[in-house]
Amino acid sequence: MGDIRVGDRERESAQAALAEHLAAGRLDLDEFAQRVDRCLAARTRRELLALFDDLPQPLPDLAAMTAGAIVSNGTKPSPTSVVEGVASATTAPLAGALGLTIVLGIPITAVLGLAYGAWWTLWIPVVIVVLLAIAQGMVSHRRR
Repeated sequence: MGDIRVGDRERESAQAALAEHLAAGRLDLDEFAQRVDRCLAARTRRELLALFDDLPQPLPDLAAMTAGAIVSNGTKPSPTSVVEGVASATTAPLAGALGLTIVLGIPITAVLGLAYGAWWTLWIPVVIVVLLAIAQGMVSHRRR
């Protein structure tokens, strides 16, 4: 079990656990930095768990994040569902950035236009919205 490879999610979980140990005073800043470096370089569960040999809870949650993990209904995820999950994780930030640009960018540039006569700034969110829409379309098309 210890030689199962880990990914970014497992490393992030380990970093969060290390940060809690730093906040609790169990690690000093230098040791925390060394362990985070080793965490980023870790390839397997064994390498990640070795960072916590001398530490109590919390430990990183590695069981739920393994690619071959069994889903709550007792089955393994299909490769298609994994690909769809990656694709939706890729388009979600684009959709969020697109919404944020529309909701905040256009009103902010309208205020700048009124306050300073800088109406040209309205082009900035318009260009960003167009570029984000194109990027989201490309990612969605690639997923099919």
